[in-house]
Amino acid sequence: MPNRRFRPGRLRRAAVAVVLLVAGCAPAAAPPATVAPIPAGEARIWFYRVFFPGDTIDTPAIALNGQTVGRAIPGQRFYRDVPPGFYHVTVETVGRDTGQAQNVSLAPGQNQVFAIQSSPNWVRFGGRFQHGTYYVRTVPDRIAAQQLAATRLGTGY
Repeated sequence: MPNRRFRPGRLRRAAVAVVLLVAGCAPAAAPPATVAPIPAGEARIWFYRVFFPGDTIDTPAIALNGQTVGRAIPGQRFYRDVPPGFYHVTVETVGRDTGQAQNVSLAPGQNQVFAIQSSPNWVRFGGRFQHGTYYVRTVPDRIAAQQLAATRLGTGY
């Protein structure tokens, strides 16, 4: 006779729900349509970091031309309205690699989206501490829209 109390499918779904709830990353609603419009004469830069199991909980600083504008918090997105012009976009990192920063020239009214991606296993110290190596990436608009929708709107701090 089958064990009616043990149902692997139900147990698996419950475990996933608990993990998502504890991690604070239950599927988010689509980005709010009521985000303020870009101020006249400015551009908008969005930053987001998708949460994934095994990622670090580090919150590295994001900088525009060397000035910190926020932190890459797993599962969150935020934006900054900036004057048009050239920006060197970086993210604080432990490991050093090529292609970790991006350069962009923005025009008035332009929206630019950057993903902060991590390689969580870049540096390990005796297997006890894990620090990520971070990258600023541009992603295709279609993918950026999906990933932005999967994150929560935050302040960047």
